[in-house]
Amino acid sequence: MCPPEQDRQSSTAIERLARCVEELLPPNVALMQFFIATRDEEEARRTLEAGIQSATLRHCGGALAKLQAMKALWDHAPDAYATIAAIHDLVRHAAEGAADSRIDQFADLFDRAAAISPAAGVALYSLGEPRLLDDATQEIVARMREWKVFNAATRVIEIGCGGGRFLSALAPLVGSVVGIDISENMLMAARARIAGLSNVMALRGSGRDLSAAGAGPFDLVLAVDSFPYLVDADVAETHFAECARLLSEEGWLLIFNFSYRGDLAADMKNVACLAARFGFSVLRNGTKDLALWDGTTFLLRRMPSC
Repeated sequence: MCPPEQDRQSSTAIERLARCVEELLPPNVALMQFFIATRDEEEARRTLEAGIQSATLRHCGGALAKLQAMKALWDHAPDAYATIAAIHDLVRHAAEGAADSRIDQFADLFDRAAAISPAAGVALYSLGEPRLLDDATQEIVARMREWKVFNAATRVIEIGCGGGRFLSALAPLVGSVVGIDISENMLMAARARIAGLSNVMALRGSGRDLSAAGAGPFDLVLAVDSFPYLVDADVAETHFAECARLLSEEGWLLIFNFSYRGDLAADMKNVACLAARFGFSVLRNGTKDLALWDGTTFLLRRMPSC
């Protein structure tokens, strides 16, 4: 990116804007990260406008196109900054609590986030826009179809179903879907979304295991951006064991994002170790497969017993 002149603006905001443009991030993800790096909405607006002006004057075509795309998204979602800032503030305070109470903290976090924006509460990169969230959801479902992890008879369980976006998206395509979440407010949104769908349920879970799902079996376990919270609460290993318990032979475990620690190599190693311990083969280990979100894919399959 051709960086804008600093001209009394925050160097942190400018540096973050430059990184967002240089990195291979979708414009909505770049805008979300830029918002988080700025002190307030006025600084964000000023810095983005300066970046567009600088890229125009310096004829930086690629940077200009991305900056303009970010601005167009913001123009279409004028409340996006306030929504992202409010939910990010909740996340920041939740991260300050004691490790042994993480699950309860996360339940409270998502209850509060749902009251602000069910869309942004499960995916900040949606900017609180249901259309963006639906597009990202459909892209993931399309990848799942390409990888042949479901068919019309597949029994699905989703860990962390949030507002029910995957429950409703998968319902017409599979045999049944069970969503589990720890947030009652998110579950209320999910149940409203799936009302009238006879093959879907949304259940309250403990966050410590998958006992709410019963004995199974299921053919696919889906976890979209939920494992980072399980890792933080130190229950990821337990959930791997639960997935192995619930899945049918050669059933699928599909995880998008294993942690938020920013170390993909460590995530890949951890997933490979857990897979070996609990009888899974790893087909995709930390790959980037999406255009609308920068989440990483971990696709595993339960190995047949001897």
